[in-house]
Amino acid sequence: KKQVKESELRLINDETFRYLENISQSPAEFVRQHPQFLLQNKGAEKDSIVLLPPGKYSFSETIVVPETFSEVRFLPGTTVKFAPGVSLISYSPVIAEGTVNSPIKFTSASFNPWGTFAIINTKDKKSLIRQVSIEDAGPTTINGIVFSGGLAAHYADIEIFDSIFTHNHGDDGVNIKYSTVTADRNRFVDNDFDGLDLDAVSGTIKNNV
Repeated sequence: KKQVKESELRLINDETFRYLENISQSPAEFVRQHPQFLLQNKGAEKDSIVLLPPGKYSFSETIVVPETFSEVRFLPGTTVKFAPGVSLISYSPVIAEGTVNSPIKFTSASFNPWGTFAIINTKDKKSLIRQVSIEDAGPTTINGIVFSGGLAAHYADIEIFDSIFTHNHGDDGVNIKYSTVTADRNRFVDNDFDGLDLDAVSGTIKNNV
């Protein structure tokens, strides 16, 4: 029977959790919704792999990869251009492994920043980023999570090699939270604030510029 003192007011609209149901989509449902991706089954559905073949792609809406894949792969020679504010969020481990001659690139489709490339809640299922370029991204909020890096990994162990992060407009070029990380031989160029921001992580950081 005591009056409660209001300490904080937070407004939640439908957009905040717009993609929540996408987290549990089946592999078949995901590829029906996003036919640019190809589904590979190794046996049981939980062992499914989804991949984006080499080529140039333009995404005009945010893509949420569900937690139902064993991994999502981006193949060498892949370039993805995002419309303003559009993001790619993966709840499955990511293997984005380009080569010197065929790197992987995530960039804006216009002069305005796109969203973010984020990996969420994969825990000790390690993701790999190698010979990847991420540029002109911006901050975004998806499913109630604030992402501040062009590349973000939250509760998602990750290795990042030989990649470049440039002209990202959030707080960070790369932001890693509550994860184990290896970052080696990467370049962070002209990001608005931090090149590499690590929050409550362990691992190895070396040979970066």
